[in-house]
Amino acid sequence: MAIVATVQDLAEQQTEELANKFAGILKSVVPDVTKSLSKTAQSFQKALLTGSNQKIQKSYGDLSKFLKTFDVNISDLGEGFRDTEKVFKSLTDQFADTDEEIQGLREKNIFAEKELFVNKKNNNLEVKAIILTDQQLFEKRKKLLAKEKDLKDKEKNYLEQIRQVQSGENVISDKQNANLTKDFKNNKDELEKIKKQTI
Repeated sequence: MAIVATVQDLAEQQTEELANKFAGILKSVVPDVTKSLSKTAQSFQKALLTGSNQKIQKSYGDLSKFLKTFDVNISDLGEGFRDTEKVFKSLTDQFADTDEEIQGLREKNIFAEKELFVNKKNNNLEVKAIILTDQQLFEKRKKLLAKEKDLKDKEKNYLEQIRQVQSGENVISDKQNANLTKDFKNNKDELEKIKKQTI
């Protein structure tokens, strides 16, 4: 009977220790996420006030990626970011609508891309689909093909490095191997994205 009580005490003690460790981890990570969210949201606010359309679009993309990655909301920052959240949601809705419009145009073999601009009549940010001219299509295709070639060259290089590691010609640490594998995967994902964009 004493052994059962000891095992039970041990289990309770381990559960308590794990709970304390997770609480410590949570306390150390959550403030960093909140601080980073605040910086990213402030960067978006600054771009809205002083930035060009490209800066606004870039800061919007950064904020959107951050929110998706960490599964947080701008409203988590409090009342001071309420207007920023409204603008962000409005742009998100406009980008989604424009993506649908572009997809519809693409099905008709018309190529367009989304562009963010300030409407001079009402001073609001708007997202519209802009139909590409033949020259713009040519330039875009040229850039995509150059990027695709660069990514394919990198892929060959990564595959050669992986072959050397697997055959024992090149010995690297587990961390370097993990980084090589991660870089190869990221390159492959980027190449797939480029192939989808190729016109």
